[in-house]
Amino acid sequence: MTELTRAIIVESLFGDVAPEELRAVGQAVTVVSDRVNRSLWSPLGWLPRLPTSEREHYGHALRTLDRFMSCRIDEARRRGSGPDLVSQLLTARDAETGEG
Repeated sequence: MTELTRAIIVESLFGDVAPEELRAVGQAVTVVSDRVNRSLWSPLGWLPRLPTSEREHYGHALRTLDRFMSCRIDEARRRGSGPDLVSQLLTARDAETGEG
């Protein structure tokens, strides 16, 4: 995924994102997607992983994504309705019941 495509996706989902934060999220997405791809296609992908620097990078990438998304979801909840997809999903209501 190119940087431009990634930026468009992240900003559509979460709104404005600082360039350095976008870069960190992009790197984390790359690490996680590479690891998932290798695990899916490896005949030994189901085996437990030994502690390696790659596993450490993967764990760091997951924590980076988790922090980013948690922070953005909390911000969207505080802000209420906004133009980004996360805000829209959080404020959506069922047309028949009004439940959200």
